[in-house]
Amino acid sequence: MRKTKKGRTILFIGPPEVGKTAIFTKIITDKNLETVTSVSPNQAEYTPDNKPSLILKDLPGHERVRIQFWDSNKVGARGIVCVVDAAGGNKAIREAAEVLYTVLTDPVVSSVGPNILIFCNKQDLPTAKGTKVIRTQLEREL
Repeated sequence: MRKTKKGRTILFIGPPEVGKTAIFTKIITDKNLETVTSVSPNQAEYTPDNKPSLILKDLPGHERVRIQFWDSNKVGARGIVCVVDAAGGNKAIREAAEVLYTVLTDPVVSSVGPNILIFCNKQDLPTAKGTKVIRTQLEREL
């Protein structure tokens, strides 16, 4: 299969209410702001120190909406950040594994070969699982 060129876009994806918009907002504004469930993508340009600018896109988490925006935004993605709720228990791991499976088995993603980061969010909560536990559980679900 022919490789597609990577663009400048970093996608934030994951199930609903895992903190994608909060992470996106923190990166763009450097502030912790209250967020609400997204029904459309959030997008902003971000320029890391002495690096070319990137386009950050926070995609909604609800499955029907997520799939719609995933299909129209995955082409040419430079990176994909899969956000997992580390404090959400087994249900959160299963939901994150479904999203991750969609990403890893997508032929468009395979042709582009973006960097993929699994971001274990909500680590500050007392019920949060460690990254090694989350990795093991995600591998088991996949």
